[in-house]
Amino acid sequence: MIRLKYYLALFLLLLPICSYGQFFKRLGMKDGLSNPSVLAIYQDTLGRMWFGTNEGVNIYDGEQIHQCKSYVVGQSQQVKLMNGAINQIVGDSLGNIYMRNNHALLRYDIRKEKLEEIRSSGVSSLASINRKIWCAMGDSLFKYDCNRDSLYFFRKLNTSTVWCLEQQGEKLWIGTNKGLYVLVKDSVKCVLPEVEIFRLFVSSHNELWIASRMKGLYRINREGQIRKAEYSSTRVVSEQIRGFVEDDEQNIWFGTFDGLQVYNPYSDTYSVYRPSYALGALEHQSVFSLYKDNQGTIWIGTYYGGVNYFNQSKDVFQYYPYEKISKGGLSFPIVGEMVEDKEHDLWICTDGGGVNCLNRKSKTFTYYMASGGNSIIHNNVKSITYDKKRDHIYIGTYTGGLSRYDRKSGKFHNYLEEFEKTGKGPGQIIYHVLFNDGWLYVSARNGLWKMNPDTNEFQILDNEKLFLTFEIDKRGYIWLTTGFELYKIKVDGGKRLEVKQITERKAKITKIMEASDGTIYISTLGNGVYVYNYDKEKWSHHTVKSDNLLSCQGKESHILILKPRYEKEAFDLESDDEIVVGGALYLKDEYEGEDEKYLMSICKYVLIGRLKK
Repeated sequence: MIRLKYYLALFLLLLPICSYGQFFKRLGMKDGLSNPSVLAIYQDTLGRMWFGTNEGVNIYDGEQIHQCKSYVVGQSQQVKLMNGAINQIVGDSLGNIYMRNNHALLRYDIRKEKLEEIRSSGVSSLASINRKIWCAMGDSLFKYDCNRDSLYFFRKLNTSTVWCLEQQGEKLWIGTNKGLYVLVKDSVKCVLPEVEIFRLFVSSHNELWIASRMKGLYRINREGQIRKAEYSSTRVVSEQIRGFVEDDEQNIWFGTFDGLQVYNPYSDTYSVYRPSYALGALEHQSVFSLYKDNQGTIWIGTYYGGVNYFNQSKDVFQYYPYEKISKGGLSFPIVGEMVEDKEHDLWICTDGGGVNCLNRKSKTFTYYMASGGNSIIHNNVKSITYDKKRDHIYIGTYTGGLSRYDRKSGKFHNYLEEFEKTGKGPGQIIYHVLFNDGWLYVSARNGLWKMNPDTNEFQILDNEKLFLTFEIDKRGYIWLTTGFELYKIKVDGGKRLEVKQITERKAKITKIMEASDGTIYISTLGNGVYVYNYDKEKWSHHTVKSDNLLSCQGKESHILILKPRYEKEAFDLESDDEIVVGGALYLKDEYEGEDEKYLMSICKYVLIGRLKK
């Protein structure tokens, strides 16, 4: 059986969900950012993120943000306050960091951990070319000699004021306030006149991308042809273009006054991200700076919305909202358990729309609903499990009993018909089904059953109590709950062992789950999460008050996902793990206390995403 290892849950209202999206996380002033306008971003050799803002520079170490608003000047060690904005940040081959504070040039010595002034005024641009520091003063270029700790003159360009620099082979591209120039050997030539150039970027396709202040987006291809991108609602949405980054898929991301855009070079298409009411949306549409770090995370500095960031391999999800019977969405808005078959199709329980099967390749749904004849008996589906060996889907319904779907033949078999004739086996109301070690286990209103799939014969394991859900762990125990009580049964022996009451007060148990390390997790309705460690033979208890749970309200079959403490990521799963999420995705900004956190919620939508370390 292929089982989904984790369910995420969140306690949320119904939110608008787009069909495909990027999940953005955020750092703002409440996280320690000195100003919500982020003009420059850089990652140093220690992995720390540097954010240049309108009020100094901020350093983010993955846990917290440190503000830096002053520096020292000369031998006197005079302390001087930063004069407002940090417009650019770059680094050299030694790991030192350079920044432009309005028109002053500052250097942070990473070994001495000291920020000092190199030049007090006149610097119009700053660049790192081949890990060597260049700067411009008016129309003159300078290089920084780290051995002599000084700037030395390179050449005068006879252009207007230089705003940005970029190297492409033997060409040095120069963006000015009145046009784009290129320096080849000793010759300076204007190639794009009367355009104020803000940023330059050379892609992996060896194309030069040009961001203008007020005249849109330009590209120079490998043949030297200059083209302006179309300005429209479906292409480039703003004439004010800011920074660039290229992701691992060779898409070009660029910031604009009216949103974050991405260009796909293979389809020649543009898309745009703007703020919305959906969780994980971009915080502010005015994107000023972009940066891709060594881990592939893309950082977005907005003008009033702080820092947004995402990792392309972890934070992209496909959203499937309720769209009635359209084959492009769910047949019913309330979603339950899910399993994956050997073709990687996803089978989804709904509370009134039968079983929905998502074909991952075509991204379309097939609906299996009660219709008489070859179908399930009722559309209120509570549980589902998969027999990989026989390629059978087992479906537990409310008032329609247990059904089996043969994927090869396309035929349904309804066990309720046999129960009504013989009185043996699970009855009309099914709570939970689970295929484990060659056997099908079923909890129903009339008891806990075990079935041999070769003979279709049922045997009763317990009919004294009403078990609402259960889990079978690696040690061969079945963990079961009646709602307020927890039990476990040895699979082989059938002897029931009552586990000591785990709740400090009466709280309904909603879900039992075994993690990959054998730890048992119990979610409750209103009293948090209980964790049982087999090795220590000890329970631990986690609540909103003690551990910053988002909610203590577990719901039906939906439970939680673990989150390590010191990572600002949504998930930490094995490289081939895939998570199917019930509910709109959400990230809590701060994690404190214990090493693991748990997120729970009401399931409203289905989200599917590949998550990698």
